[in-house]
Amino acid sequence: MNKIDVVVIGIGPAGAMTLLRLAELGIGAIGIDSKSEIAEKLCTGIIGWECSQKYPPDSEDVHYVSNSATVVSPVGFKLKIKSSIPQAVVLDRVSYIKSIAAKAQLLGSKILLDNNVVSVSVKDTGVEIITDKGESFISKIVVIATGFHSPLLKDLSIIKKDVRQEYMVASQAIVRVNDIEGIQVYLGKQNVPGSFAWLVPTHEQNALIGMFTRSRLQGHMNKLITELSKDGIVDTVIKSHSQWGIPAAPIGRTFSDRLLVVGDAAGLVKPTTGGGIYYSFISGEIAAEVICDAIESDSFSYKTLRSYQTKWKTVLNNEIQIGLNARKLLESFSDDQIEVLISHLSKSDFLNDLTNSSVMSFDWHGRVISHFLRNPSLWKLMNSFGPIAQTVLSLVRQKI
Repeated sequence: MNKIDVVVIGIGPAGAMTLLRLAELGIGAIGIDSKSEIAEKLCTGIIGWECSQKYPPDSEDVHYVSNSATVVSPVGFKLKIKSSIPQAVVLDRVSYIKSIAAKAQLLGSKILLDNNVVSVSVKDTGVEIITDKGESFISKIVVIATGFHSPLLKDLSIIKKDVRQEYMVASQAIVRVNDIEGIQVYLGKQNVPGSFAWLVPTHEQNALIGMFTRSRLQGHMNKLITELSKDGIVDTVIKSHSQWGIPAAPIGRTFSDRLLVVGDAAGLVKPTTGGGIYYSFISGEIAAEVICDAIESDSFSYKTLRSYQTKWKTVLNNEIQIGLNARKLLESFSDDQIEVLISHLSKSDFLNDLTNSSVMSFDWHGRVISHFLRNPSLWKLMNSFGPIAQTVLSLVRQKI
């Protein structure tokens, strides 16, 4: 067997960042991925401005920088939200993650593609990893970065075999559009039950149209595309929609003896949007730093590695909990209540004050939600929506 300090299984955002940070720390690592191309996964490819500054994409990977979005109500009323400063970057997600993996390789990390890991055995002396192509490794520690719903988590008893992981369903297509002004967000149960849909221009009149929800999608994508075609917004469908799963919440435990779980595999995504790139980068960096400490102390036990979960929770947990409750709040709203809320926002100065304050952030939705719910008139309005909204609001208030 090939000996190496760390094996990272999966080379998406979390795996690539783990490899890069390990390489920067001088730790030998190899990333293994079942796909033939790095980061080959459906994604809208939007990162927040803070993420883009901390982990700068190459200029050729950036489609454009956005400081605004238009929210479209169930009946079609448009509410434009615009900030005086950049909020998000729309980019080529595959190329972006590839560039991070390439930097890791330049610094010494190795990459093995088109190899599916079929066996992971954690032993007192190390971790044995075997792929379907007969490649085998023994490492001091293994990082699971395989994305959502990896069977390895149950095989390794991180998730109990009889536990069904909660998830959301996302669907996305590529369309050609006529002139539209920036990112569009569509609300209403006729578009997508309990959540929202999006239309994100990318380049050369192309756009990504998609949606995600905890409910079952029953023709909702086709219906939305048809409606937007009737309105003259969508011209043609370039690539039909595909679906994928997004974790709805973090898994209970993200560490074990000689093992860490990062990114989507750990359930670390924004509950409000399903976006996972920034959280994946953060968890990958934290994992690498914990691994460095473990190697220096030559201790890879459960007790040593539990600091990984403590550290990511310090950064992300409150944000995630606020987001989970905010999502439940949106799910509880009827279309009529959404109309009332959007009408109220259109007539007040609240959004203008929010978007031009330091609170506004596409990276940290929790503080935006907290600011939103601390507004007395908005709180009173949403409390009038009935007992379900009142219950969820009380849960959110506990976190803010």
